[in-house]
Amino acid sequence: MCGVNEAELTDLDLQEGLFSRAQFILLASPGAQGELGAVKVVTDDGKSYHGNYVYGSVNKSVLLKAFEFANISPDEFNEKWCSRYLGCGNTLFLRRVHNDKYLELLGDKADGFGTEYGCWNEIAVNLLSRQH
Repeated sequence: MCGVNEAELTDLDLQEGLFSRAQFILLASPGAQGELGAVKVVTDDGKSYHGNYVYGSVNKSVLLKAFEFANISPDEFNEKWCSRYLGCGNTLFLRRVHNDKYLELLGDKADGFGTEYGCWNEIAVNLLSRQH
């Protein structure tokens, strides 16, 4: 996706607390277009991880246990996270602290025709790389 190098996401990564460092998370539903079951995570150091809970690299039950926001109240979620529906069963979650800068860098790519789906990862990695 947009030339970003991605490490393989594994159950071990999830069990070792990768999501506590996650700043951006893409979740594709089991019926999504693009890559169904995809999970993409960009951490605070700008590293990008890719896994799939339908086709293999991560177990869905381990994934669900690992999600920080799966275990917090809706109010706490809204305080810490934003979500953007990228269409066709793909949802991007991002820490609220990055939302304004992300939207600024996204610019006119938020066209509603899938352009954001194709470039969110590159924007996230670039945004986080600038902070380090």
